[in-house]
Amino acid sequence: MVKAGFHHVYIDIHATRMNDEGIKVAKKFYDLLQSLQLNKKGALICLSIGGLYGLRWAAEYPDTVSCIYLDAPVTALATKGQVVMPKGKEYVRAYYEKCYGVKGYEALLNHPKAPNNSCGILANAKIPVYLIRHGQDQTVPCAGHCDIFVENFRKVDGEITIKKQDYYGHHPHGLDDPKPLVDFILQNQN
Repeated sequence: MVKAGFHHVYIDIHATRMNDEGIKVAKKFYDLLQSLQLNKKGALICLSIGGLYGLRWAAEYPDTVSCIYLDAPVTALATKGQVVMPKGKEYVRAYYEKCYGVKGYEALLNHPKAPNNSCGILANAKIPVYLIRHGQDQTVPCAGHCDIFVENFRKVDGEITIKKQDYYGHHPHGLDDPKPLVDFILQNQN
């Protein structure tokens, strides 16, 4: 990708879990990149919790995103009675509740800014998605995350390519041969 003229940029907004404050910080970063005359639209590479961050950004600023590569992505604030990242459940739930200004499992599960609930924005913006699904993922289980995202995205006619890695756990990310990902990004970068 670098040989093709791409830049790899990154900002750490992890503590915000990409809530409204995280979006503000990311917007300042985007504005900085624009001042450096980088492309208006970027290809988002979103691994694990980065799925939440990238999908939240794309829903807030769809005109800045050309395409999204998701790999074992977090797409929910809560799932199947547990909040994302099962270690220390009560602490994590309280943290997400604080970040998103809501109380309780149902409020997190149904939050309108959770990616599983905001697929229509991405579909309407015609942002294509390439998703790698790890069938044995115990860290970010498919049933509560990418499977729901795919179902909801397809309901609103979103363009999505799915690569199933049925025998993979949460890691390793990526593909042994990155060509399909590179081709996807090159075909969709405008």
